[in-house]
Amino acid sequence: HPLRRDSGYGPDERPDCSAHASQNCTMNCDPSLPPSSEPAEPSDAERRFVRLETMISELEHMVEQLNGAVVEQGKALRRMQAQQLQVAATMETLELERIRATNAKPPHSVI
Repeated sequence: HPLRRDSGYGPDERPDCSAHASQNCTMNCDPSLPPSSEPAEPSDAERRFVRLETMISELEHMVEQLNGAVVEQGKALRRMQAQQLQVAATMETLELERIRATNAKPPHSVI
């Protein structure tokens, strides 16, 4: 007799329970269903479940790729921030030197 839906066996893992003569089957079979010699086609729910598992796997892969991209962008951002600070300091130094060069020193008093 066929396995119950909650048996935990996949469609290709179902043991042959039709050989059991007693009603005390230990393989979680449903004795009210007739014996089946061919594996059953996956149900719509099983097909949907496999599809969902596939989609989840693809999404997990995508998340890993996106995480890698975010990490690399974070590194690039830190490099650019350091460069920007360096350029700003250089510009400030150049501007101060320009100001000092254009301001003439007052003449010294002679006593």
